[in-house]
Amino acid sequence: MIKKLVLTLLIFSLIQSFQFLEQLETQNKKPVIGVYTQPAHFDPYWNDEYQYILQDNVQFIENAGGQVVAIPYNGTDDQLIELFNGINGLFFTGGGMDLDINTPVQNTTQEYNVFLRNAAFLIELAKEANNKGDFFPVWGTCQGFEIMNIVQADNEHSVLKPIEDDENVPRAGVFNSQSRLFEDMSADLLNYAMTNNILFYYHEWAVFPYEYVKFDQLSEFYDIIGYSTNGKTVFNGIPYVAAIEGKNYPFYAVQFHPEITLYDNNKNTNTTPESLEFAAHFGLFFIKQAKKNTHKYDLHKPLLYAATTVNFKLVEFPEDFFQYIYFIKNSVFDV
Repeated sequence: MIKKLVLTLLIFSLIQSFQFLEQLETQNKKPVIGVYTQPAHFDPYWNDEYQYILQDNVQFIENAGGQVVAIPYNGTDDQLIELFNGINGLFFTGGGMDLDINTPVQNTTQEYNVFLRNAAFLIELAKEANNKGDFFPVWGTCQGFEIMNIVQADNEHSVLKPIEDDENVPRAGVFNSQSRLFEDMSADLLNYAMTNNILFYYHEWAVFPYEYVKFDQLSEFYDIIGYSTNGKTVFNGIPYVAAIEGKNYPFYAVQFHPEITLYDNNKNTNTTPESLEFAAHFGLFFIKQAKKNTHKYDLHKPLLYAATTVNFKLVEFPEDFFQYIYFIKNSVFDV
């Protein structure tokens, strides 16, 4: 009887071990990416009840091999820390937020910009993690690129300058083939990006190269690894920073929108095979980086479960620029 009990316990233990290893393997293959949400502003979904993530950004992560969870822009410090400790990477998406730290988000009670403040808090968590040997990557696209520059410049919004004629257009770019982000990209593809307008831009603000001379905080932390202009070729127009990477941190950001090139039906995107290959590179690169992180996402924790896509509501806006949007109720994070 005792031997039978011991054998049963041993088998149970082995089953548990195999289940744990299977979970571990699955997570390593599909890292969990925290996508930073934004206040909803699409009638009838407003930020007093909802926050959102564009479907393109979810596809950008999932089709590259990752899993998406929401990081609430209005979360408490404790919530952000708990979520951070479960995810394998952080994604700041594009958007149209006012990024002045002194401009409160509409319908919020804070006298400061909680969206930018919490983004800065998360970036600081990522820095601290990497300083302790906990490899943690951060990615920024367009507005996310701008966030990462502003935060590194001590929340100085003046690092951004207005740019004209660069909304809803494809442009070319010049990129550093020796950088981590581009070192595995073929010379032919890099040359194609330089000689063809394949990078989709939709921005009113830009970081000009001289800001990296003006702000030591930027030049000491990030390397500029790509440039574009608001002209028809890279040889005319006003040059601005198109891509950056952390000198000593796995932080990466681009001003253009690879996810729109890949997943949006915008008629202004360039969808040649080379353009799609170029755009797909960034999600694949980021997920490869995220696989190096060892955080474990525990679905038994109410907050971590609340942040999963089970609580995402996909809504179609067929006549709008952004046609597919995931909305998350603010209340789901009240756990």
